[in-house]
Amino acid sequence: MLADIGLLQTPWPGSRLVPFDFSCSGGGLFPYGDMAVFHFLLCLSFLALIFFSRMLSGFVSAWGLLFVPNHEKEVVSNKYKTTSLILTFFFTVPLSAFSFSVIFLQHADYWLVLSVMAGFILFRQTATAVLSWIACNKDFYTAMKYAGGSTVIVIALFSVVVTILYMAFPSLTVNFFVTVFFAGALISLSAYWIKSIKIFMNSDFSIVLWFLYLCSLEILPLFVAATVILSNGN
Repeated sequence: MLADIGLLQTPWPGSRLVPFDFSCSGGGLFPYGDMAVFHFLLCLSFLALIFFSRMLSGFVSAWGLLFVPNHEKEVVSNKYKTTSLILTFFFTVPLSAFSFSVIFLQHADYWLVLSVMAGFILFRQTATAVLSWIACNKDFYTAMKYAGGSTVIVIALFSVVVTILYMAFPSLTVNFFVTVFFAGALISLSAYWIKSIKIFMNSDFSIVLWFLYLCSLEILPLFVAATVILSNGN
């Protein structure tokens, strides 16, 4: 008998039941119906709350690495801050992938966005390690690793905050939140580029090599990644 019960579309005459619309006023956060994404992000958010103190420490360390001069030694020499930074990195990247797929890429496939982001980060880290190995300069790789990782954390957390505000204030347009995000991301990237120039100069690399590194290993892959995601969405 229970198997014959379907969805109630219209109450029978005289019934006190009233249909309720569960649709999201913000456009729907899971329009492709992939509840695996919902459960994955729910578990991830729950774990992030459990490790909240670690996440907070990781964010503070990332902010200091990006905006506070000579903050690297304090973080690298502190095992608690280093592990918190790594933990925060692995929590924020999947959460920010949801922000990008829902708001900034207009409901692109979450798993594709996450895969592209992970591939880009892995490619950049590998290329930086190879360049450091060729130059026999381990300090260069360590400095770039922390600078790049802290930038990813700051931008990722900022995207998550923007997504929460987007869900809380659905009356505001998507373009408003996109503009706010890109303004914050541009500030973070500018701080990272300035820091990377200093790292290159301290490692006896030329400005020309820094420019080639920036174009070939950071800007170009971003355009390729965006093209792949947008073409898949279309």
